[in-house]
Amino acid sequence: MGTPFDEINTIFYNIIESDPDFFNYFGLNHVQSMNLAEQRADSCLVEAATDLAISNEADVDFSDFNFEERQFNFELNEKEKYLLARLQYQRYLYRDFATLRAQAMRFTSSEQEVFSPANDRKTFLNMYTAIKEENDILVSRYLEKDRNSGERKSLSYTDL
Repeated sequence: MGTPFDEINTIFYNIIESDPDFFNYFGLNHVQSMNLAEQRADSCLVEAATDLAISNEADVDFSDFNFEERQFNFELNEKEKYLLARLQYQRYLYRDFATLRAQAMRFTSSEQEVFSPANDRKTFLNMYTAIKEENDILVSRYLEKDRNSGERKSLSYTDL
């Protein structure tokens, strides 16, 4: 049995609980909104897991999941669940880059004299950069330890 997506999504939801836009959708009732939020969370989770699988040499293959059954095909430990939720949040924020670009194009030069979206963009980019740097450190720390024992990995010179 594997780890259900819902276990990671719950951690992710706790991270973004103050973001009303993620859970509320115009014209949808509560059940429909939660279904859409779940689909969006699953999408961010799959992207985060795939990014982790592609870019690193982990002890497990994070791309070993079943999207239809909404679960990983192996048991994740608590550290891995937290790490994926943090990367999931980063993927969620990354999607806002397109919105930032569209907002910059929306205002005329006279409107930008009164309201400058540059400050909002700069604040968002600083926040995203800080989260990415924190996640990079978490991934690095995760990869330097054995998944099961928690011991620091070292090179075995006898295998060379």
